[in-house]
Amino acid sequence: MLGPRPVLGRAGEGVQLGATMSSTNVFTAQDRLVEALYLETIQLLEEARDFALERYYQRSDKTGPLEQIVIAGESMRVTTRLIEAMAWVLVRRAVIKGEMTERQAASREHRLGGREICLKRDERMLERIPEPLRTLWEATYRLYHRISRLDDSLAAAAQ
Repeated sequence: MLGPRPVLGRAGEGVQLGATMSSTNVFTAQDRLVEALYLETIQLLEEARDFALERYYQRSDKTGPLEQIVIAGESMRVTTRLIEAMAWVLVRRAVIKGEMTERQAASREHRLGGREICLKRDERMLERIPEPLRTLWEATYRLYHRISRLDDSLAAAAQ
């Protein structure tokens, strides 16, 4: 067993896909990027859980019915992004481990899903959600968008 993988800063910073970092490091930049995306997704999942728990225990009658619907809808969008991101990262980890080929990973059922929902952005709705959710919303949007671009690149390369 090689032990834990080294991780770059935020996912995608200064990484060239497929490049080997050094002759002594068997992990490619792509491996490191996938691991960074995995850790970022886990962190955002924990933040989403914390937000949901805090919101549940601190319900307020100050929030009107329309705001409650908007908050629920945008919370579900955050959750969908995180589920799709994690599923994609797990597929990429399977490729790295040799459990799946690049061609299999590029098949429709293993590509990043939910783009129509996850990339939708309505500034009027975002203005109605509380700041902690807005911060989480933006972070998951950026994560999903980066993975979307990476998914497109990897799928094109596998053809």
